[in-house]
Amino acid sequence: MISLVRKQRESINIWAGFVDALSALLVVIIFLLMVFVISQFFLRETLMSRDKALDTLNMQIQKLSEVLALEKKMTGELKDDISRLTVQLESSLAKSMGLEERLKEQQTIAKENMGQLLLREEELEQERELTIKQRDELALLNQQIYALREQLSIIASELELTKKREKAAKIKVDELGKKLNIAMASKLQELANYRSEFFGRLKKVLGDRADIKIIGDRFVFQSEVLFDTASSEIQEDGKSQLQKVAQTLQEISTEFPADLEWILRIDGHTDERPIQSERFASNWELSSARAISVVKFFLSQGIDPKRLAAAGFGSTHPITEKKTEKAYRQNRRIEIKLTQH
Repeated sequence: MISLVRKQRESINIWAGFVDALSALLVVIIFLLMVFVISQFFLRETLMSRDKALDTLNMQIQKLSEVLALEKKMTGELKDDISRLTVQLESSLAKSMGLEERLKEQQTIAKENMGQLLLREEELEQERELTIKQRDELALLNQQIYALREQLSIIASELELTKKREKAAKIKVDELGKKLNIAMASKLQELANYRSEFFGRLKKVLGDRADIKIIGDRFVFQSEVLFDTASSEIQEDGKSQLQKVAQTLQEISTEFPADLEWILRIDGHTDERPIQSERFASNWELSSARAISVVKFFLSQGIDPKRLAAAGFGSTHPITEKKTEKAYRQNRRIEIKLTQH
């Protein structure tokens, strides 16, 4: 009986030591858990994904507290719990290390972002300085715009005044144009009257000849009256006819007003057949030479040079398009026209 009691006491003493060891181990575990909880508290903002694991660990700690209250009954379960907690702690520590690495990465990223923010702040500061400069430039530009508007206002006033002057000038020009047209019409009518009188007297002087005609406002001489074939030398009979024209013109020109601008134009024409002559390369040269010969004759008769003009038209202005000998004779001609200068 005594030995049984002694064995029970020894057994009890062993359990007391085991409980002390467990208590010390629990204190260490609780300390570690407190460290872990504290570290989790500081990491909570950046490690939201670990909330669930922490809740689970808190529940396990709560269970462990209950097991400690029932240490005598739950020793075996406590060992299992300690083992599980150790595994979970190691896992948590490993995860914590991973989280620390992530935290370092986040810190590195944060530093980079901070550098970018500082750079952005510098850029914003430069933009602020640039904005101030732009405001100054804008103020100067507004002053220039205001001055420009004043100048534009002055220019607009001057332009309006100029428009009024132009309008008045245009009215005056229109009036002068009307007067000029009336004067020109009057001069043309006056010249037409003198031309009619000139041609009328000339027709009487030259007589009724088939080879000398009046066509419109022109006196027409057949070339045969004045020149030989392919020649620009005036025949004697032609000179006598042209002398009558010159004399009649001198007589009637004395009646012309001093301000009447008139001219006697001599036009040479040929037929369409090409000329065969060493002296004249084409009908252009022949028609021009004949017109100039008539002008020279009139000059020799005392006609004022500034009242004479010569032109050669070749075969470009025929009277008729027919291809007969009669038609060719009609197209070969000298036209004398009294016209305005």
